[in-house]
Amino acid sequence: MARIELRLADETKKAWEEKAASVGVNLSEMIRVAVEGFAVRKRERILIDPALLCHLAQIGNNLNQLARWANRDKRGVDALAVIARLIEIDRELRALRAGVERGGDAD
Repeated sequence: MARIELRLADETKKAWEEKAASVGVNLSEMIRVAVEGFAVRKRERILIDPALLCHLAQIGNNLNQLARWANRDKRGVDALAVIARLIEIDRELRALRAGVERGGDAD
């Protein structure tokens, strides 16, 4: 039989032993039941189209440029130009979303 060692604070060990005793098992049995009953879920890897990542990076760059421009020229910001660009970005995002939902490229 293999042996496993755990490092616990004395208070934790005492609390675990009391918990095990309260249900009529020893500490080893309680730990075995806890670990064996623990469901381990493997993370599913999501595959993302490289073209989609490229589009998203471009949109992110555009947003960063707008934010820099707006922060730099707070008094001289042309609100209509910013709104027009944001509408363009919104359309790009909608096209990308539609492409992902139908399983193809957004172009």
